[in-house]
Amino acid sequence: MKGQKLLGLTLAMLVVSFAGSPRVSAKKRDRLPPSPLEIAKPDPLLPQEPMSPREQQDFLAHLDGLHRSAMTQLDRGNRQKAFEIWYRELRLRRSLGPMAEVEALGRVGAIAWAENRSEELLVVKGRLQSVQEEATLSQNMVLLNSLGSAYEQMRSRDLALAVYEEIIADARGGSDREKIAKILNKIGQLHLSWFDYVEAATAYRELLALAMSEGDRASQLIYGQQLGYIYDRGKMPERAIEVKNQLIELYLQAENLTKIPELQIGIGSDHVATGNMAVAAEYYQAAYELAESLQQFSDAGIALSRLGQLYRESDRAEFALAVYKQLLYVNDRSYDMYGKMKTYDRIGKIHVNREEYAEALEAFKEGLELAAELRVDAEYFIVQIDKVRSNIQG
Repeated sequence: MKGQKLLGLTLAMLVVSFAGSPRVSAKKRDRLPPSPLEIAKPDPLLPQEPMSPREQQDFLAHLDGLHRSAMTQLDRGNRQKAFEIWYRELRLRRSLGPMAEVEALGRVGAIAWAENRSEELLVVKGRLQSVQEEATLSQNMVLLNSLGSAYEQMRSRDLALAVYEEIIADARGGSDREKIAKILNKIGQLHLSWFDYVEAATAYRELLALAMSEGDRASQLIYGQQLGYIYDRGKMPERAIEVKNQLIELYLQAENLTKIPELQIGIGSDHVATGNMAVAAEYYQAAYELAESLQQFSDAGIALSRLGQLYRESDRAEFALAVYKQLLYVNDRSYDMYGKMKTYDRIGKIHVNREEYAEALEAFKEGLELAAELRVDAEYFIVQIDKVRSNIQG
């Protein structure tokens, strides 16, 4: 028990040593107590080299058995024992080469992260950083890529990004566009997983520029759509407008109109976010007209609903009523009875605000009829009808 406390103290000190840099120099590490992964005691499971195919098969079976044994201990709540077994497995995996070792380190590191085992996580990171130093010196980009994946498994974003920056710098030096695109995509996805939309957008803008320089329309659509999503989530409407208009041009060139109404609706909402209501209304109107001509009634309904809301918030009740009356027709075409009920509710509220109680009563009655059929919100419409009748009597 005393030894375990001493190990915990030394590992806690290692956290401070590692925190300042993605890598710790070999000279500095030599002065630190040995990691549980650096025990030099011979293991009876380790066969003599070179191994025959049969010996290697048996060896791998033993390693898989150790992993299963560790999982059993973990399931029983014996976390300390489980990681002791995993340490043994990892020491043995090293004999299979760095790729096999790194893959196993990433797996065990992911378990340590999920179990909130900071000491074990630090041990695994330390070994990965040692392998990283060797991979960097030998310029082994395949191994570095595997290291990046292992760091990702352990939720070590900064360490993973540092590795990917090494790989992409090498790819840029060799003008390897395919590798650049692959790593940029990884970097972008990694930033997205941490909700860092600004950095994610930087990666995907470069990917889009690469696709454009190569005339790769399919990739332009993929990266443009991803950028649109990033700008929406990151609340960057000006950027979103730009990339969505680029996507519209690409779809027009491909004579694929079906995706355009949704983009136009999105651009309309982006203009609302920037306070440009007049342009927003134009985009909503265009989205409705195109969607209706394509018989995409769901998109048509969304466009009209947002246009009507825009007019309501701009105190342009006459325009809003005209839009909602058209929306009733679209609700019928799309068999959207719930949407039609909500549209009657909006019409009724506009008439109430204008003190047009007879028209409001008619709209709420239509809404109540649909609510009764759908078995939703009937009580709400009854209350609205009672309020309107009280106003009429008053």
